[in-house]
Amino acid sequence: MTAPIRILTPYQWLRALFGLPGHEATLTDAAGGLFILDELHAYEVQRLGLILAGVRHLARDAGARILAMSATLPTLLADALGELLNHHVTRIDADGETQARFVRHRLQIRERELLSAETLGEIEARFRAGEAVLVVATTVARAQTLYDQARARLGPDGVALLHGRFTGRDRTAKEMALGARVGTRQRAQSEAPASGTLLVATQVVEVSLDVDFDVLFTDPAPIESLLQRFGRVNRGRRGGLRDVVVHTVQDETSELVYAPPLVQAAMSVLRPHHAEQIEEHALQAWVDAAYAPIADAWRKELRQAIAAAEHNVIESNRPLATHPELGALFDKLFDGAEVIPESKAAEYERLLEEDPLAATTLRVPISHGQRMSLRARGLLEERGTGATRFDVALVPYSEERGLDLSTGGRRK
Repeated sequence: MTAPIRILTPYQWLRALFGLPGHEATLTDAAGGLFILDELHAYEVQRLGLILAGVRHLARDAGARILAMSATLPTLLADALGELLNHHVTRIDADGETQARFVRHRLQIRERELLSAETLGEIEARFRAGEAVLVVATTVARAQTLYDQARARLGPDGVALLHGRFTGRDRTAKEMALGARVGTRQRAQSEAPASGTLLVATQVVEVSLDVDFDVLFTDPAPIESLLQRFGRVNRGRRGGLRDVVVHTVQDETSELVYAPPLVQAAMSVLRPHHAEQIEEHALQAWVDAAYAPIADAWRKELRQAIAAAEHNVIESNRPLATHPELGALFDKLFDGAEVIPESKAAEYERLLEEDPLAATTLRVPISHGQRMSLRARGLLEERGTGATRFDVALVPYSEERGLDLSTGGRRK
């Protein structure tokens, strides 16, 4: 009754630890399993604490074996895994020869805002030279603003926007179109694109997308996020070094996404290497240096988060006892909510009756804070009843720009 292979997010499995309906089947399926955790990041400590508490439960109580893999694994996180699993840990690193083959980037530091006129001019010049340009902004609002400015300069051809506030259906279509244009295999077959390409995105490009750009312009971010973004440039190692341009000014709205101390630490590590090629063997030292100033506080916070998760969640979970009321707590912990754009509401209601699975592709993820803001401004409308109840966002939505929370919308 169990699928031999499953691909899922950690959150789908972690829901079972909260005793939500069906948790017995999920935990039974996990027993004795082999788990691959792709890209553990250290900068979200509370979420990491729950994930690691779940990892210990899998290994200790369910007989599971774990492989954690990442291009950016801080030593303090690797040590935490060892401590968590009673040091039954083997570390596997790429050898020097492999690392030498992956030298493909040149670091450029810009002591200015990503949305500055100077940077827009650089982006335009690269685009008009026929390059594939990736621009990564920290927030959706910043990405939408930059996209609007770039599109006004460059026109619509070859210019796209990608972030997490699209419907699943539209985001999938965008990712497929992007792969056809700048997919790693596509670029390997055709070195010179017919015309320039520009993708303005948020951190959604850091994982999953197999794309290969010629140059990156990015907001500042924690060191792991920046290195993941670098990996979307010259991914196919098509020859020569390609520029990854990091801007050092953190916008105030971005401080709600990334803690300023982590961003400032990353900038301190990178600044001395301006205009240098990035050596893969040096990246571990960069990552560790970025966490060195906060290492003690980080370890203390992580241990507290793990202990809280084990006491409040894992140890209270029992077979045949569900806790539906914890669903809201789980969603709040992972800061997740979903809404239906007003322009998609009629289609969504129809699909709920005709094809419920297809209906899910019309949902747009937002944070709980954004959901509360919409409700406070009278821009959220409840429709349906019971299990089919859903929230409609009374703000603009388009396949081009996604859900726009910066406008006043239409009040109820």
